[in-house]
Amino acid sequence: MVLDDDVLDSNGKVLFAAGIRLTSDYVRRLAKLNIPFISVREPIKENREYAVVRGIAGAAVRRRLIKGVEEAFSGKGRLLKQLPYLRQYIKQVIRELSGTEQVLLYLEELQTSSDYLFIHSVNVCLFAIALGKAMALNEEEISVLGLGALLHDLGKTQIPRNILDKKGPLTPEEFALVRGHVIIGGEILSRDCQLDERVLFIALQHHERYDGAGYPHSLKFEQIHPLARIVSVADVYDALTTDRVYRPQIESSTAIQLILGGSRTYFDPGVLKTFKRIAVPYGIGCSVKLNNGLSGAVLRLNSGDLGRPVIWTLKGAVNLLHEPELQIIKAM
Repeated sequence: MVLDDDVLDSNGKVLFAAGIRLTSDYVRRLAKLNIPFISVREPIKENREYAVVRGIAGAAVRRRLIKGVEEAFSGKGRLLKQLPYLRQYIKQVIRELSGTEQVLLYLEELQTSSDYLFIHSVNVCLFAIALGKAMALNEEEISVLGLGALLHDLGKTQIPRNILDKKGPLTPEEFALVRGHVIIGGEILSRDCQLDERVLFIALQHHERYDGAGYPHSLKFEQIHPLARIVSVADVYDALTTDRVYRPQIESSTAIQLILGGSRTYFDPGVLKTFKRIAVPYGIGCSVKLNNGLSGAVLRLNSGDLGRPVIWTLKGAVNLLHEPELQIIKAM
């Protein structure tokens, strides 16, 4: 809540100006001053409606990145040869996003026969770049973040494919092998390439968790590199929203809620604050059902709250930003 009018003393002096957010400290101070009443309102959110949602990167750039990762991951010495091209593609993505007022965490569906590992690496790179830009990182930091995210799963190239593609549950021995990919990736990057150490931190720490429950070193809080904390969120989001051999993909809206539920346990709350602001739960055209029984399709997104879009129904357009009693209960 914010003050709707100035709070004045008996001489007409302004004690608290209209528009300030009423924190618990302000409430205590008002009580001590014996102010009989105040006028309050909900803060006004700046809002813009989006009729078209632009993906973080176009299909052509994504295909070039996927091809580059495939080449880089294909054998000894290939990564070093591909690094200049990968950096160039990352810079192109950043350059294209530089003129975008609000970057949204969204990628259009891409038809490709490439291996999951390569597609996942590129998606995590793009999601991390979007988060980094929304968190106001500078261009150099975003470039390092993008490269680290692109190479975060390099170690999985050394894990047997029959384990990575196993449809059933992993044995404890197999799970230990998979967990070892972070150490392997770090060793490859430090041995074969002269890279910024922040890229190595991303490879080594993207499975660490904010509460210390991650691996390989059970780091927590500020012990985890800030860029690795960003990649951690991007990694899990793409994994949840992509079909895997052992489970189907999860709807974006459900994946977002699962990730937000991990604040202060799995993920950095600061990263999640940005993630919540830019992640798109329902894309344009997505069919949804409301709690009043109406069904419809997403017509436009509201920048003030991406989870409360404008829905086109048989009874016309419904803007959920202005209908607080209405909720989306199902994406279809």
